[in-house]
Amino acid sequence: MMLKTCIAGSTPTIRNAGILGVLALLFASVLAPSAVVAEAGGVPSLEFAKGCRDTAGGDAAVLGRCMGDEQRARQKLTTEWETFPHGDRTECTALAKLGTVLQSYVELITCLEMAKEARALPKRAKE
Repeated sequence: MMLKTCIAGSTPTIRNAGILGVLALLFASVLAPSAVVAEAGGVPSLEFAKGCRDTAGGDAAVLGRCMGDEQRARQKLTTEWETFPHGDRTECTALAKLGTVLQSYVELITCLEMAKEARALPKRAKE
């Protein structure tokens, strides 16, 4: 999912998360619901550069788009971080840090937006 988002240069939304993102979120919430807490209550520090370099495979244009996507996602998170519930921030941060090579602000904000959208669904749609 992160690779598709970086290469396409799209803004993360609930629509581009896919089933793997949902499964990873469930996995993270079951195995490590409180294992990762953002530093001092703010946006966590993620090491996304290596993932972008690996994704780009030497293509400077792809690398630039990926790095830009990550930086824009982090900037958006700095202004919206406190609007997301603490539990969602904790679980989504765990998901974003789950990979040792592919940590991603795009993944983090996508997870947070998915949780927000899921909470807004009518009760009948959740069953």
